[in-house]
Amino acid sequence: MDTALVMGIVLLGLGSGATVHHARRALGSSQAARHVPWIVAGLVAFNIGSNLVADHIHDRYSGVVR
Repeated sequence: MDTALVMGIVLLGLGSGATVHHARRALGSSQAARHVPWIVAGLVAFNIGSNLVADHIHDRYSGVVR
């Protein structure tokens, strides 16, 4: 399996997990601002992971060899 694909899947999982966890904690907290950087970091990790997975799928089915 391609390393970029594995990293993409890991980042998708970590990013979505961190975002959901901290968003849920922020909703019931009086100190919601503490969770905002973690929510943003989770969204960034999710975005990077989805781009890695999409690049792998595109390269695999378009015939590009890297």
